[in-house]
Amino acid sequence: MGTAGDVRKRVGALLGDPDFDWLTQQYFYPMLQQVYEQQISYLTGTSNPFDQKRVFVGNLDAGTTDLTPYFKTPDKPLYGLYFPRLIWWKQAGLPENYYRQMQVYNSLPDLWPSANGPASYNTQAGYEWRGNFIFITPFAFNIDLRVLGDFLPSPLTKDADVIGVHPMMVHPLAYGTAALIAAERGNQDWVQAYSSQAMASLDEVAAQLVRQQQKNNFRVGRIVGGRGNTNNII
Repeated sequence: MGTAGDVRKRVGALLGDPDFDWLTQQYFYPMLQQVYEQQISYLTGTSNPFDQKRVFVGNLDAGTTDLTPYFKTPDKPLYGLYFPRLIWWKQAGLPENYYRQMQVYNSLPDLWPSANGPASYNTQAGYEWRGNFIFITPFAFNIDLRVLGDFLPSPLTKDADVIGVHPMMVHPLAYGTAALIAAERGNQDWVQAYSSQAMASLDEVAAQLVRQQQKNNFRVGRIVGGRGNTNNII
């Protein structure tokens, strides 16, 4: 996989600043992250560009129902969660073989926690995905959770950061970031030239992702733009 530093080198060459005289990290990385997020959004219309991870949320207090605090900052385990696939629970501190799968609810039932779990039967333990956050049935004791889900790729903020999504993402990111910087600096010729290259290379990444995921019956689609519109900076 390429790194953010690889992209910065390519952009420096494309924009005539290989020595980074003005293309400093402070200037470059907000531009790169803007393009990275936009390209990820584009790819969600064609495939699954997310990182699938299993994370641990430990020692939740008895009675907890709202997991929103675990989403808020990068040091929290659920930060960047796009969609939960499976969630397991166990009483806090017990061995891992005590994990039990939670049921997913469209709307959480009104359950009163008992000594045995969230209600009379442990099988009623469940969660709801509401407003892009997780809510769970309450327990009468502290619990541990294990969450399998699709997470947004980590942000790109320094040269050593590895680019997620696909091994060929360096190409669309370099062209897209060069186009965005060219727009900011008022060079429309570079905007048009690099935008079209960004779209073409991003379409190829999307096609490869779709081929990898044929068994999931993903359908090729578009969020924005296309090869016919060279003014889309992605």
